[in-house]
Amino acid sequence: MRRAVAILLAILLLLPTGAQAEWAMFGKDANHTGVAEVTDRTIQKRTPVVSWDRGSSSKEVYSWGTSIGNFAANIGGDPYDRDVLHIVYVTATEDDDSLVGKLIIRDGGSPGKVMWQRDLGTIRDQNNQSLQTDFENFEAAYGTPAIADFDDNGLMDIAVVTTDGIVHFFEPEIEYNSANEGYDAEDNGERWSHETGITVVRSNPAITSFDGGNDIVISGIDLENDEISIIAIDGSTGDRIWKFTAEGTEISSPAVLDDGNNRKVFVSVYNDGLEVYAIQGGSAISGWTPKTIGSVVDPDDANQHPLLPSIVIADITDDSGKEILVPQPPATDDGDAQLWLFKPDGDYADGWNSAYELENGGDIDATPVVGDIDDDGDLEIVAVTWEDPGATTNNELTHVWAIGNDATLEWETEYDTDSSGGWDDDEHAISSPILAVIYTEDGKNNLDVFTCTTPKCFALDGNDGLDGGGPRDQLWDITLEGRDGDNTIFTSPAASDVDGDGLIDFVIDGAVYSADLADLTLRSSDIVIADSDGNPVTEVEEGQEVTLYPITIRNDGNHDAQDVDIEVRLDTFDGNLLHEESIDIEANSIQNLANFTWVASGQGIHSIWVMCLIDADDNEEVRYDNNNASRSLLVRPQYGLELNITNSLETVDVNQTATFDINIMNMGLQTDNYTISVTVMNPEWDISYPSEVSNVASNTTVQFSVSFVPGSNVTAAVHDFTITVASEGNNSRTDSVEVDISVNQYYGLNVEMPLTNQRVFPDTTLSYPVRITNQGNGVDTFDLFTGNDWGAEIRIDNSPSGEVFLGAGRMVEAELRVTTPSDSLVGDYKELPFMAISQGDSNISESVLSNTSIGIMMAEEAIVGVLPGGKASFTLEFLNPTDQTDVFSVSISSGDPEWDTTISPTNISLGSGSKGKAWVNFTVPNTAEPETSYPMVFAFGNDQTLDAINVILEIVPLSGPRLWSVDNSFSAYANPGETVYFDVRVVNYEDQNLDVELSYQEDLMEGWNVLFNNQSTWSKSIPAGGSTSVSVGATSPSDAEAIDTFWLRVIGTSSGFDPTYFDANITVNQEFGISISSKSTVTLLGNVSELVKVAITNTGNGPDTFEVAYSGLWVQNEMDTFAFEGFETKEITILVNSGMVAPGSESTVLVQVNSTKSRIAGNEVSDTTTLSFIVTGMITYSEWGSGPVSLNQGETRSFDVAILSLFDSGVPTSRVITEVGGSAETWVSFDDTEEYEGEDTLVVPVGEPDLFSVTVNVPEVTAAGNYLFSLTVTDYNDNSHVSTLWFTVNVIQDFNITVEIISMPPAVNPGYSAEWLLDLTNNGNGIDSITMNSTDAPENWPSTFSDSVVELLSDRNKIIVFTLDIPEGTSSGEYFLSVDAQSLGTSVSVPLNITVNSVHRVSASVTSEIELTGQPGETIYFQFDVTNIGNTNDTVSVTATGTMMSQATPTDFGWSTKSLSISETESNYLKATVPMSNDGPWTAIVTVASEGDSSQISTLQFKLFGVTLPDAGIRDLVLTPSDPKPGDNVMARFTITATNAPIESIYYTIYLDGTIIGGDRAYSIETGGSKLISYSFEATEGSHTFMVRLDVDGELEETDTTNNEIQQSIKVEKSGVSNLPIYLAVVAIVLVGGAVLYRYSTRDNRPSVETKMEPVVTESSVTFPLVLNCIQCGSRVRVARPGAFRCPSCKTVAGVNSNGEIGSVKEKSDKSSEPPERPPSSTERRLRMEEVLSEDVPEVPEEPEEDEESEASELSASEKLKLFRQEEAAQAPEIVEEEPESEPEPEPEPPKKEKKTRKRRGPPKGGSFGPTVGGF
Repeated sequence: MRRAVAILLAILLLLPTGAQAEWAMFGKDANHTGVAEVTDRTIQKRTPVVSWDRGSSSKEVYSWGTSIGNFAANIGGDPYDRDVLHIVYVTATEDDDSLVGKLIIRDGGSPGKVMWQRDLGTIRDQNNQSLQTDFENFEAAYGTPAIADFDDNGLMDIAVVTTDGIVHFFEPEIEYNSANEGYDAEDNGERWSHETGITVVRSNPAITSFDGGNDIVISGIDLENDEISIIAIDGSTGDRIWKFTAEGTEISSPAVLDDGNNRKVFVSVYNDGLEVYAIQGGSAISGWTPKTIGSVVDPDDANQHPLLPSIVIADITDDSGKEILVPQPPATDDGDAQLWLFKPDGDYADGWNSAYELENGGDIDATPVVGDIDDDGDLEIVAVTWEDPGATTNNELTHVWAIGNDATLEWETEYDTDSSGGWDDDEHAISSPILAVIYTEDGKNNLDVFTCTTPKCFALDGNDGLDGGGPRDQLWDITLEGRDGDNTIFTSPAASDVDGDGLIDFVIDGAVYSADLADLTLRSSDIVIADSDGNPVTEVEEGQEVTLYPITIRNDGNHDAQDVDIEVRLDTFDGNLLHEESIDIEANSIQNLANFTWVASGQGIHSIWVMCLIDADDNEEVRYDNNNASRSLLVRPQYGLELNITNSLETVDVNQTATFDINIMNMGLQTDNYTISVTVMNPEWDISYPSEVSNVASNTTVQFSVSFVPGSNVTAAVHDFTITVASEGNNSRTDSVEVDISVNQYYGLNVEMPLTNQRVFPDTTLSYPVRITNQGNGVDTFDLFTGNDWGAEIRIDNSPSGEVFLGAGRMVEAELRVTTPSDSLVGDYKELPFMAISQGDSNISESVLSNTSIGIMMAEEAIVGVLPGGKASFTLEFLNPTDQTDVFSVSISSGDPEWDTTISPTNISLGSGSKGKAWVNFTVPNTAEPETSYPMVFAFGNDQTLDAINVILEIVPLSGPRLWSVDNSFSAYANPGETVYFDVRVVNYEDQNLDVELSYQEDLMEGWNVLFNNQSTWSKSIPAGGSTSVSVGATSPSDAEAIDTFWLRVIGTSSGFDPTYFDANITVNQEFGISISSKSTVTLLGNVSELVKVAITNTGNGPDTFEVAYSGLWVQNEMDTFAFEGFETKEITILVNSGMVAPGSESTVLVQVNSTKSRIAGNEVSDTTTLSFIVTGMITYSEWGSGPVSLNQGETRSFDVAILSLFDSGVPTSRVITEVGGSAETWVSFDDTEEYEGEDTLVVPVGEPDLFSVTVNVPEVTAAGNYLFSLTVTDYNDNSHVSTLWFTVNVIQDFNITVEIISMPPAVNPGYSAEWLLDLTNNGNGIDSITMNSTDAPENWPSTFSDSVVELLSDRNKIIVFTLDIPEGTSSGEYFLSVDAQSLGTSVSVPLNITVNSVHRVSASVTSEIELTGQPGETIYFQFDVTNIGNTNDTVSVTATGTMMSQATPTDFGWSTKSLSISETESNYLKATVPMSNDGPWTAIVTVASEGDSSQISTLQFKLFGVTLPDAGIRDLVLTPSDPKPGDNVMARFTITATNAPIESIYYTIYLDGTIIGGDRAYSIETGGSKLISYSFEATEGSHTFMVRLDVDGELEETDTTNNEIQQSIKVEKSGVSNLPIYLAVVAIVLVGGAVLYRYSTRDNRPSVETKMEPVVTESSVTFPLVLNCIQCGSRVRVARPGAFRCPSCKTVAGVNSNGEIGSVKEKSDKSSEPPERPPSSTERRLRMEEVLSEDVPEVPEEPEEDEESEASELSASEKLKLFRQEEAAQAPEIVEEEPESEPEPEPEPPKKEKKTRKRRGPPKGGSFGPTVGGF
């Protein structure tokens, strides 16, 4: 905060009034504080880089400092769109061995283009002696230019002092061309100058205000008198204000103290020592007349300081007021400089009673600076000195000092810039330091120091003079390229944000150093959208594919940007993504995105947005607001439209009309018809519009109207309507607009009390229902009132209420609540009002009156509401008024609706004074009309009526949707899987359509399928009051259990209403069913009991009891009972034993199942099955008994069989003979057999089984497959007892294949094939099918096998050829792959490798036009892509030859060498600058070469053209007649010419006496051609100036505008006395005035182009035009006026005087004369003829009579052609040669080259006079 205050005070107090520049003068301000403005951001410790440098190759800046200003107000031409500041300094160039100064303005942005320049003449002193040597030795220089608005006209001016003491004031006039961001760089704009007669070479002017404006004070030396001078000059006039002289031979720059209304100028003077003067009003002031400081070394001494450091004025000490800081150079060659600080009155400043010595610091040339460098709120002094140990050594040191305001050293640092050689004194620190906020990351906002000594500049932290606490000696330093020897840095730097990026830039010695940051820039013009032919387009047809290329991304910053994500989106930042890409882009270069396409869709204007998505941590930028840009594209369909409405809001009352006019634009390419529709949500609106608009041509607009009339019930609100228009050519093409209609509010009210009188008991609270309805059309609040007796109060929603808020048409139920007094008597009554008043309109009010009386009977609720079909009940209470017990009854004495009515009880016995109750009940039929009221009277009495009360039964209206049964069916029965139906009616009880949706409550119907009209969903819009029927079908699940009852709830929903329901129940019927499953035949081991399983299933849907009975020979006949659940399955077992029967014996068992429940239901269900059995004497219970058993080759497996003898021989054992059969019999054997009588036998038990082992042994070599074997046992005692079992052995296949490589290919080139021979062998035990594949080969490498599938028998082989194709472009190197052989049971993989040779190839392709055109000085980019089409990484180089490379400089490539990976494409560009000579075209042949193989190149050829600007001119102004009378029609003819280039169109403006009277546009003037223009006007009396100007608005860019104006005087006199004497006098006056004005105007270099007229000597005695005979060939010639004419036939020149006398005329040969006009070209004649024959071009008659004009307008084509020929013949001699201009008197200054002037709008002030009048 303190730092900001200090800086702000310094800026506000030190800047002179009105100074408008950012760095207006030397030291920034007249106090020389040298403090830069604070920028938005700082560059911190990041070393800046050069943005542009004009002083790197040779000395550029020849002034002690550089100024920075903003000349935007001075810039004309195109709108100025550059946010930059402008840099001003003086440079110098060699001219005939003399050094010539030049004042120059440069654009602060890169590349520092010249905007304006002005020669300042040869560098000489006041005695005209050359100062070139002094300048070259850095002992003299121009003063820093001073910038301000000196003449207070809003434009910036520059004041510069030449070395010979002339102060020049310039107001630059600058023309800007936005196409190339260039300037005309001309020198227009000098305002005035002031000669001082002194020499100014070592001081700088200061801007101050002596009289309220901006003025200049300078200092210099009078060489003739050895005096110094200080001169004050008025900035607005150039006049001297005062001058002060004194003795001295050297003087510093003036510093100005603003002391209230006074200005005190301080200077240091060398006069055999250092003296200080303070001057006010031209006189030295007390204390400074002068103040002697002390001895100093003579500035003229060799190797010493070339100038005196300037005084600095600032508020340094803690006391009030500013101090005067005086730097004192050393007194001796080896002495040290000192600093003095004085008060303005000359006394020492507080704490500065002596000088502060800069000990061991050496000499001082640089002016110190003052600012708060340590953020403590006080100002410090920063001084720079230099030390030169020896005259011939090159090791000078620079010292930087920071001195506190109390004369103590804050810090001191030193550095040796150590230049590489050259001039011994080039390291003297002559340049003054500046202060700026550079580093803030230490948390402090102090000023830092920037100082320069050849060849470096250093940034030092203000806190410590180093890098702010870091390890380095400075924040950063920069080395200025080429600064050495004769190009030393002596100019002082300046600092500001010159390039508009918000960061501080440093301007030093013709260079700008900016932040080392990227700056990604997108421009709309860099987004190119092209059609399929590559032509840029702005409009395309829908469905057309467009190519977006190139899209150019620019990095205008000084740092590379890496990994920048680019997104291209449609219409918005988050629209559809069209393309995304990540790029790297070098500093100050461009990069094109990859080519991509988009198929245009969606009619209308689309924006293609290109966005750089930047992570500031990865790519810190100068600015981020230029990272996005868009390009518009109009997409037009075949059929389409766009709606537009000017006014979409209307306000009306109800029943008034609102009308909207809508425009339809046919965006399609075809003529179309359009249908119109309007959404109508409220039928209360009357809307009218055309249903169709027909025959609308493409790209045209038609209008239609839509009118809206709101009905009385339309609410007061803003109502939205959508108007939709659809194309008939393509009905999917629609557009719509929304209109809003605000309906004004009106007010209305209705209050209704259905029952106005009630009878109750004393001390009873009763309620009168009141309905309040808002009958207005808008929301309203109603105030509610009643009386104050009997506790009356108004309540709403059971709460007291004094007002109610109601929407339009809305009703609220209120109640008037009354409490009768406890002491009231029968017959007492009270009338109480209920009143409502509208707050919106107090005139709207309604009231009703209630009557409450005391009786002996009352109803608890006197008004009861009920729905149709519902039940209602009144509760009555009554009192026995008699003095005895009696029987009473209640009756309906009137109003009975005659429904189903009951009164309970009928008779009531009550004691005297007792109370009783009765109820009157009503059942309301469905047909009861809603909103119907039934008033009734209930009577109470015994034999006579004792009392009666009024009640009302109200039928409540149904609302919303309702569901009713059509046939009153609410229940049904269903079998499983059966569908039952309910017919439901859906009724809409509203007065508007309702969208109703039906669903059902699914959790009540799990497993059921419910459909509505056979659809799973149902929704419809039911018309108001309408209904429809729906068939609801419910299908039960197929497994639904019996007797279950399911509730079907159908739900009807509609938005804004409670759901409505239809309920029904469905009961599931029971079904019966039985299913039995078992094996068809069962093998039994004889005489063994086995349990046989039978599965029984209840296929019914409910519980049942089954009777199961079975019978047969081998079972015990039984019947069991089993309980089954629905769909349940149970297994029952049956015990079976065959007994001792022979093997092979068979029997059956019958199984029967009966359903007992079905028998009871009268529909008995049963099922039966038969089980078959066969007996065997041998069986196995192992896996072998259930199917084939798989074994491998050589595998052995054993299993058990159970064997018994079924032959009862009376002994416990028997013998069986074993036998093995089948194809595998040799593999199988019974174990433990005994040989008996030559047979293999086993001893087995009789009747009881025993287990015996069998072994299977598969041979080692066995083919795969199934093999059968059988086991047979035969009872030895009875060979008919034979039991046989068959078994299957599956020998498992052994899969075994091998693949061997027989041969391999050598290394191959891309595009060739490689082959391998492979040996494939089947080593398995069976036939095998083998599939060959290759894997791991690079993608898209084709491969083939000679046999891809091979069938091989066991032990067979086959030779396979494997071929691999290597594609073109394959990268070099070794590649690995595999060949896989996949058999039916195994696979084998064989690795392969192939080597691909390296091939180097490059390709270059153009991505921009190969021929481009630019304006002189414009930078042009030829863009191309370079692709590595070889198969290995390569480094490519780019070179170019041709005239473009040698002349269109500077030229450069985006890159010259680049390493490219395979198939990688890198965008590049050739950057060239159109030469100012504009003498192209220039060509360049770009060669792209491979460094891997230099023979591989690709070439491109580009051609650059310079824009040839046209030069429009105007000549041959002829007024006919030349002496018109008032009222005459004067015909003006003039010719517009085009040279250098054709002109498409140009506007001409016609003035008469400075007032515009006409103008038009001339079209299509060819190069070298012309266009004759005619214009007529009516003459009025007096002298007039007729003038024509071309292009007054500057639309046409051309090379010369000085020939864009022509004028002629004309005098209109009445007929009568001759005015010749007056005329001659006027001519004489005009001659003298014209000469004077011409002499004056030539000084301003702003000549006007005028036509030289023939002398007017006298009035003609012959009426012109004449038709004469040529004196040479005799041809007829029409001559318009006296003077010379040329024959169109023979070209002979003759003359005719005013009397019509003809004679020969010698043609002039003066070089200054213009050549005669060339004959019209064929093209010009054709264009002219078209004009003549055209119907819309008026003909110009020879005589101005009206009848002739009308005749001319009706000429036929042949007559027009004849007239054209006559005019063509007559026009040739009318163009006479002009007299040469008289030369103006020579100016004292050397002649200057003619320059283009700025175009001015409108006529010049004060008129314009030509150099000749009347031909003299």
